[in-house]
Amino acid sequence: EIFPSKTTGEVNNFLSVILSSESKMVLLADTFDPCIAPKEFIKLYKNLARYRYVYPTELISVLFSKFDTRKWMELHNEKDDHVKLLNIIGEQFTVNNKINRLNRPWCYDYQNFKNIGEHKFPSLYNSTLQFLFDSSRKQIITIDVWEAVLELPTQNLSCNQAVAILQWMKSYFVALRTSNRSPYSRWSGYIIPLTRLINQYVQILLRSEIPICIPILEVFGPWLFLENKVDPWVPGKESILAKAMLSSLISSVTALSEVFEDIMSDIWNWVYLNFENNLSYNPNISTMICT
Repeated sequence: EIFPSKTTGEVNNFLSVILSSESKMVLLADTFDPCIAPKEFIKLYKNLARYRYVYPTELISVLFSKFDTRKWMELHNEKDDHVKLLNIIGEQFTVNNKINRLNRPWCYDYQNFKNIGEHKFPSLYNSTLQFLFDSSRKQIITIDVWEAVLELPTQNLSCNQAVAILQWMKSYFVALRTSNRSPYSRWSGYIIPLTRLINQYVQILLRSEIPICIPILEVFGPWLFLENKVDPWVPGKESILAKAMLSSLISSVTALSEVFEDIMSDIWNWVYLNFENNLSYNPNISTMICT
């Protein structure tokens, strides 16, 4: 007997049948398997996502649970498609949706986002960070996406990889400063997880046999120092967030200096040059340091 749910060419039609009514969903959802059609997997997910709020949670969750991204990536070894699905799933975690990543069906999306990010890690890590940062700049994602990225196995990164990421982050934040007076205005909801992400790279650099500190320090520059004599944050309104970034900088410097005593001269030279230029124009920094 040939059943549509097991026929590759009919899997799209079969999903349409399932989604046509609640009664059909009850009868047929358990037999749905998107992995039998790897090339159609992304299309199937997008079609299902449109019905997220149409049917009761317990029914729609059965269908979301069928999307086994680990199995799909083994069957469909196309990196571009992996990145595409990563972005599509990440976009489901928008600030407009009612989300709790611990509840169904969001828990399946959350796990699948992590599964893709972890696949042959760090193969897709740069793409994951690009999506994370671009979406944060636009303020369209919830903190859940940050939590998923923070759970990726960054401890497996090498020191050279961590340095390359930090350099990319610095360039990204410098560009952010040139396009917007206050980067905090666009990142207000993501500052704390950002400091946690930076700390993960600090932990990697602490394993290095060669003292490395400047890439970490430079990441903080666009967030704390003047750009053409313009403050990076709005005093008062955003000072709490700026103080969190400054505290993260101090923690990073402390951790690095405790392991690598020889880097203190590099740290102080960097701090002196940046703070000397900023304190002469920006009393807000000196006020924050004193408090």
